[in-house]
Amino acid sequence: VSPSTFILILVKYIFVAIGMNSVY
Repeated sequence: VSPSTFILILVKYIFVAIGMNSVY
């Protein structure tokens, strides 16, 4: 896994976490 891909996954995870927080 390349660093750029890892950052992409990390950003996606953060966006999902924010989305879940806004829902609840």
